[in-house]
Amino acid sequence: MRNPPEAVSRPPRSVAIIGVTGHLGRELLSTMFHEYRETKFLLMARADSEGHLRARLDEAVDWSLGPLSDLDRSRISYARVDLTQRDLGLDSLGSSLLEGVEDLYSLASNISFSMSAEQAREANVETVNNLVHSCRKLREDGSLRVLHYVSTAYVATTRKPVAEPVPADLGERFRNTYERSKAHAEQLIRESEIPFLIYRPSIIVGSSRTGRAFGFDTVYNFVRSYARGTLPFVPATPGHRLDIVPSDYVARAMTALADAPPGETFHVTAGAGAPSVREVYESVRAAVGAHQGQHSGLDLRFFPPELIARAESAPPGLASSRLKRTARLISTYLPFLDTGVPEFDNTATIRATGLHPPKLKDYGTRVWSYALEHDFGSRNGDARKPARAKAGGGRATTTPRPDPRSLDGVILHAARHRPDGPAIVNADTVLTYTELAREVHERARLLEEQGIASGTRVALAMAHDSASVVTFLAALRAGANVLLLPEDAAPPPVWGPTLTLRAHEPPRGHLDPSVLSPHAGGCAFATSGTTGRPKLVQHPAGSLPASGRSTADAVGLDGSERVALFLPLYHAFASGIVLPSALYAGCAVVLPPAHWTGLETLSRTRVTHAVGVPTHFHSLVEEWRERERTGDTGLRLSRWTVSICGDDPVLPALRDDFERTFLRPLAQGYGLSEVLLSCFTAAADAEAPDCVGMPLPGTEISVRDPLGRTLPSGSQGRVWVSTPTSMVGYVGSEPRESRWTDTGDIGWVDAHGRLHVSGRLLRQDGICEVTEVNGRSFTSRQVENILLCSGKFRRVKVVFAGRTAHAFVVVEPGAGDHDPRELAGAFAGPIRITPVSRLPETPVGKVDRTALHGMIP
Repeated sequence: MRNPPEAVSRPPRSVAIIGVTGHLGRELLSTMFHEYRETKFLLMARADSEGHLRARLDEAVDWSLGPLSDLDRSRISYARVDLTQRDLGLDSLGSSLLEGVEDLYSLASNISFSMSAEQAREANVETVNNLVHSCRKLREDGSLRVLHYVSTAYVATTRKPVAEPVPADLGERFRNTYERSKAHAEQLIRESEIPFLIYRPSIIVGSSRTGRAFGFDTVYNFVRSYARGTLPFVPATPGHRLDIVPSDYVARAMTALADAPPGETFHVTAGAGAPSVREVYESVRAAVGAHQGQHSGLDLRFFPPELIARAESAPPGLASSRLKRTARLISTYLPFLDTGVPEFDNTATIRATGLHPPKLKDYGTRVWSYALEHDFGSRNGDARKPARAKAGGGRATTTPRPDPRSLDGVILHAARHRPDGPAIVNADTVLTYTELAREVHERARLLEEQGIASGTRVALAMAHDSASVVTFLAALRAGANVLLLPEDAAPPPVWGPTLTLRAHEPPRGHLDPSVLSPHAGGCAFATSGTTGRPKLVQHPAGSLPASGRSTADAVGLDGSERVALFLPLYHAFASGIVLPSALYAGCAVVLPPAHWTGLETLSRTRVTHAVGVPTHFHSLVEEWRERERTGDTGLRLSRWTVSICGDDPVLPALRDDFERTFLRPLAQGYGLSEVLLSCFTAAADAEAPDCVGMPLPGTEISVRDPLGRTLPSGSQGRVWVSTPTSMVGYVGSEPRESRWTDTGDIGWVDAHGRLHVSGRLLRQDGICEVTEVNGRSFTSRQVENILLCSGKFRRVKVVFAGRTAHAFVVVEPGAGDHDPRELAGAFAGPIRITPVSRLPETPVGKVDRTALHGMIP
């Protein structure tokens, strides 16, 4: 932003400002007072008394100008004004002060978007009618040169993509009563025959130089909700342009335009340089992250406004209560956050002033940081640190955090601070944290009596119930190194002779006290085996509590949640990530019985968070559609807010299907048995379907070429991970020396540090999930999404053999023919489609890739 060659040709001798107590009025006073060194200022405001008037305007002047000399203070006069009265309610002194005014600035208006038409007319039209009446009298006395009226760019409701600063068409459909009232006010001024200039700013934020603002409304409402964790998503289309301008630019532009020919209207806007909603969000995210020192749990999902608008008319019990509250709060803003808002042409303003509006990327972080540092203008001076944003929105964390050196300490902490809070919900049985701590203690004592001690190697056959959780935690407390297995499985030979524990049975097998594991209090998981023979992953004692802390912080758990765990307890995602994070936060883990459906679980146990793999969320969508078909939709799902999918990055087709069905965003977690949770994001969207989020604190991502050399940001290669929750090695193999783990995935890291996972690397017998056709790389997920979007298939899984894509599909009933050539889309290679009744799955619910390899024709 640069100074124009000459701001005005002759500064006015006297200026009156109505509305100086508002943010723009203060900024305008600051700019003009220093620009017009010889000008006297009459500041006019509504007040109940002379004392009230002086208090209000003294505060505004101090804010705008700081300490003043007696000479400068003598340039300022005050007058009480009441715009609802015909002569502005001025007393004799006020009238005499106004008589000599050359330039009158009117900035006062009611900007509420929820006013009735009558309220808006009284606040913004009748008041201008009274102002015009007084201006006519001033004009007759020969003093008034120009009436400067501040309107809004949003009176431009043209259906054209670019709105010029021409008179508003009162026959158009306005977004709210405020806009219509401002358009009517402009018309009154134009018809008054009083010399006027009309300024139409867009959304005004703080100063681009300091970030300073007085009053935090409009876009600040979203920033406040985001920073405090009460906004579950970004309710906008990410590419939509949001015209934002800093207050100092608006004030300088108005000052520079003061001597323009009367009768002109100027858009004081960002114009063609207006940032996208995504750019606004990124600048807010950067400021909040820097201020609060938090991880990318601050990521939010962009959620289409039309889905939010549907929340109020959703079937009873379907939409989450938080979504409905959010929809009510932002309903008046939704028309500004989607298509239909034109670009406001500001070329005339730039041409007349020489001032270009600054870019948000150059000042946005400064503006949001000021709001955060001043707690959005909190009047009580409370300097509390705003709570971090949560993946699905929610309350701030207030419970002191435990020292996470052991899960045992985490449980005892929760029992002290939430003694009656639910810890494990299994069918109709609820185990409180007090009961959980007592049962773990008793069970650990019995295990110790049976000879289990520090370093004892045991296997635990896990059922999906609270007793299995108690036994697992008790074995860790006793110091055992615990291998988690399916309920009917036996420990593999590599684990060695051992005791096998079951929750409801005495131990089986042989306990050899002379053979102790070095991993006392450690835990081992079997890999899922979706791409080959399962291996046993050994984690040290500190992995699980560290995983609990980082996951709870990333997701934003505060202890009020009920987390439905659809994964079996023996899986690393369940007992290595979800269970420790729930215990760390002090919230409840819901373990649904096998005979309950997914939606039945969410309804009967009042779940807030649902955690699973893609097949679980496919099943929820299919179950709801079947219930709609049969009329069985009487569920209570209003508490269900957050859904977190692990395993593969969520396909856009699944995400869109899920979100349009349940009106809820679907978050993404990324990890593996070897390193537990590495990345998390609630913000994955159609523009970045393979994004799995920012690394958790302490986690490092390295993308390497086949020779192990680190690649620059944006380059695709093999993904390596180093985390505080990494395994010590595979059971039966030598302990690893490097802190880095090869994930077996292909991916890349973007400019913001987010990891994108494209697919898996080469597998056995030439079968893979990434191929190259005509010099272009394709992943199995890209082809899967193309096929799912055709609407002909319910489920799809693709693997490549050479350049051929083998698609195993579950066909939608009544879908008709499916010619591979018509369904290929952008994929340039051949496709072979094999219909199956169901896709093979591992016990965890993931698609069994190894089984698919054996089914290739």
